Amino acid sequence: MKGVRSSELRRRLAAEFDEQGWDVGRNAIPQLLDDITRDGEVDGARLAESLPANFFQGNRTTKKLVATAIERAIGGKTIDDPAPVPAVHIDNRYQVNLGKGAEVSGSNINVGDGTQINVDVNSSKDDVLVGVEAILRAGLNGDWDIDAARALAELVGERQDISETDIEKLTVEVVESEAPTRQKLTDFMKEIAAQGLGNVLGSGIISGIATVLPHLPM
Repeated sequence: MKGVRSSELRRRLAAEFDEQGWDVGRNAIPQLLDDITRDGEVDGARLAESLPANFFQGNRTTKKLVATAIERAIGGKTIDDPAPVPAVHIDNRYQVNLGKGAEVSGSNINVGDGTQINVDVNSSKDDVLVGVEAILRAGLNGDWDIDAARALAELVGERQDISETDIEKLTVEVVESEAPTRQKLTDFMKEIAAQGLGNVLGSGIISGIATVLPHLPM
């Protein structure tokens, strides 16, 4: 079995379920990831059994079809997240503190308890997207830093393999995972819009938030 980051499994599941036209709601994918973490492996049939009945009713599908989709998306994979390290490095030009009580040293951009990522224009797409995920989660938990976001936006803008759709889908997944109130997410979106983040990163984040916003509780 191949170990990959939970964020990569989340993206693969979301893409597969979207391909099938299924509405996953806010809890289905986080629940599946929790089950995979607990079981230590991907068992499509067992994972499908863990989903609530309204998932199958609402999507007019069966457990067998869902199990097949899960295996197709992430079969043979296990979750292998690195041990938490409180730093995200974005290039060598920026010194920004995002995390409570975290130190800034050299090019370190700290987001509290997160994964250390060395992100520059030559980094893999997955690593850059994990960097985006890190600043989103920090922002949704009250640690948004516009300077770090602009640094990352500049980097994303130099990439040909990262689209606004990529950022939008990732934003939807992060917001659904963090489950903020509608008011909190509205305030976060207004803050980003007022700061004029722009670029593929800013537009993708705003689009993702707008997709999820109507479905959140007040």
